[in-house]
Amino acid sequence: MMISANDLFFNKNRNFSTSIKSYVMRKRNLKIQKIENIEIYWKIYGINFNRIQFNLLDLFPINQQCIVEIGFGDGILFIEKVLNNPHINFIGVEVYPKSILTAIRYAYAKKITNVKLIFHDIVDVLTYMIPNKTISIFQIFFPDPWFKTKHHKRRLINNHFIALILKKIIYNGFLHIMTDCLLYSKKIYNIISLFSEFRRVFFETAMFPLLTVQNDTKFKKKALLLKKNIFDYKYQFNTR
Repeated sequence: MMISANDLFFNKNRNFSTSIKSYVMRKRNLKIQKIENIEIYWKIYGINFNRIQFNLLDLFPINQQCIVEIGFGDGILFIEKVLNNPHINFIGVEVYPKSILTAIRYAYAKKITNVKLIFHDIVDVLTYMIPNKTISIFQIFFPDPWFKTKHHKRRLINNHFIALILKKIIYNGFLHIMTDCLLYSKKIYNIISLFSEFRRVFFETAMFPLLTVQNDTKFKKKALLLKKNIFDYKYQFNTR
């Protein structure tokens, strides 16, 4: 017997926003014998989407700074970062079931307590769930560039999205975006330049409170292998 991963994580009667999505959902079925363990993992690490703001004090056993990673790939690198930074709470937001499953299995195996996962569209999560002025760093590594002009409306980084990020980030917090798409990088730069609250910063050391620089993702490794340029954008929220 098979069941959809979407049905496993989501209430079938949930309401999505009607905004254009920056991703395409593909139905992935799971063998029924895997479901019991997955449900155990999800009860520990999952946050179900709803239209009520959560309280970070209720999500984690220790009150400490919080980082949100938007789209964490296969999940392994993300969980390793969580392991290496026990003094930080992490929230990973992802829309692909395989990534969620890999991440929660790894987190459960390592007995991690400073990470939560949300299986939902980040725009909805920002709009309804994350309280204002609570996140230290937002990280977005290699968002889908949607190369075709007719698909540019699907790109995650736009004025509305940056305005949402600005509401949620703490003073002196960071927004970190990487892409290997030249045209998308120019668009990202032009959009964020419209927000005077963000000041671009240039440094190779880890952004506080992270202890180490981000390891290369599989997308970055692929880009380097193909000798493509990596466009690394770091911005700090500072109104001065």
